[in-house]
Amino acid sequence: MFRIAFTAILLTFFSVTVAEELNSEAAIEQRQTTFKAMKANVKIIEKALKAGASANRSTITESAEKIVTHSKNLSGTFIPGSYRGDTKAKKKIWKKWDDFSQRLQSLVVAARNLLEISKSGNAEELETAFEALTDQCSGCHRRYKQIF
Repeated sequence: MFRIAFTAILLTFFSVTVAEELNSEAAIEQRQTTFKAMKANVKIIEKALKAGASANRSTITESAEKIVTHSKNLSGTFIPGSYRGDTKAKKKIWKKWDDFSQRLQSLVVAARNLLEISKSGNAEELETAFEALTDQCSGCHRRYKQIF
């Protein structure tokens, strides 16, 4: 009887551990895909802003819309335990979740602001909003992303 109970407990533990690991891997993959998409859209906006007056404003707005969508979905990709595996996320994200979560919200706000300003066409405000967005990215990466 003891052996059966012990075996059942072990199987349950290993099943949960494997399931968590699979969920972590999926979360990491989704997170990395999202960050790559955001980076690509930041590059598109950066290139358009460098073009100056000849920049295609609809391209900037489309990229800003994508960044808003991606930034809103990021928090769901930082599930507990997803610092293990092929990721550069630091473990302290989960230890300082309130700060990290606030930074994600600030990213969403900056992305929405960029989107709204991209619709107005004011080049100076657009530059400022873009810089505010990239500052949000950099600030979080400095604190919560492993460089090496």
